[in-house]
Amino acid sequence: ALAMSSGSDLHLEKANLQRLGFSGETGGAHASRTIMVDELSRLLDAVQDPLAEREKYRLAIIEENALGKRSAKTRTLTFRHLADLYGLDPDLLVFRGLRFFWDRDPDGHSLLALQCAFVRDALLRSSAPFISSKTEGVTVSRVSMEVHIEALFANRFSAATLKSTAQNLNSSWTKAGLLSGRAVKIRCKANPTPGNA
Repeated sequence: ALAMSSGSDLHLEKANLQRLGFSGETGGAHASRTIMVDELSRLLDAVQDPLAEREKYRLAIIEENALGKRSAKTRTLTFRHLADLYGLDPDLLVFRGLRFFWDRDPDGHSLLALQCAFVRDALLRSSAPFISSKTEGVTVSRVSMEVHIEALFANRFSAATLKSTAQNLNSSWTKAGLLSGRAVKIRCKANPTPGNA
């Protein structure tokens, strides 16, 4: 009975987290993209209503081409990645919180994007212990991120996808201010804002 209760409680907890906007998926957009802060910013500028339904975001990206993508396929993929990363649904508390603070805390945009994507993207989440284990000033190479990801997801990615995923993860952490540099990434201290807190 205890085992059944524990399993039932775990299922209920997972369902509650998903209702709030957390994702239980094991993959993530980082296999092919970063946290896409620039695209998110342009999208939220294009869709001003914080209570707009997900369909309004889809129309803005795919039909109105608010993000200036060259092809219908790229627009569709962009919508899918942004929806995976952020939910784009006011019924999800995580996305509603992002919109609330986005409009009030412009200095915190990049870290806000990372915070929202963190609860929705398993690949980004899985890289957090690796990043947090690094002290300020330490180099964080793409190869070291590849080793970390491969250890967690053994034989899941081809060599090319593993390389791309590691680059995307390092880029997302850089955009959020926890790494700095272009070719050589250095661990640094983020500058959170009140909205991030």
